[in-house]
This record gives sequence, C-alpha cells and structure tokens, in this order.
Amino acid sequence: MFKRILVAVDGSPASDAGLKSAAMLAADQHAMLLALHVVDVSPMAVTFDGSYLPADYVDNFYEALRDNGQKILAKAAAFHRS
Repeated sequence: MFKRILVAVDGSPASDAGLKSAAMLAADQHAMLLALHVVDVSPMAVTFDGSYLPADYVDNFYEALRDNGQKILAKAAAFHRS
C-alpha cells in the first residue's frame, strides 16, 4: 500500500520511537523509509534586547546545527540498516 514513508527525526526519544514505528511499517509494506531533519535558517541576527549578533557567530551556529542534523540522520540510517 505504501511506497515511501517520510519520518521527521530530531534525536529526541519521541523521534526515536517514531523512527522505530516508521521502520516497522516500512518493512511490513516493503516501502522506502526516508528520514528528514530540518534546520530553520530564518534570520537570527537580532537578540532579545534588540542588539545584533556577530555574523561569524550566526554562521558558526547554523553550521553546528547542520552538523548535528547530519549526525542525527546518520544515526537514523544506521538504526534502519540494523
């Protein structure tokens, strides 16, 4: 019935449980399992007090979010392969 199943992952216990359920459904349906992790890159240059963050800080922050997202996706792929 299902050909592809998309599951959002963020590394949390709830996300891990959702991944496990999606993997079981994908196996049952002989479907492709796709994991998705989203990094919101909307502007974050202004602080709560109205001042601006340095551009290199913001760039490093987004890079760290992307790196962490790659680790989460790699963990999801490893889980699905096992």
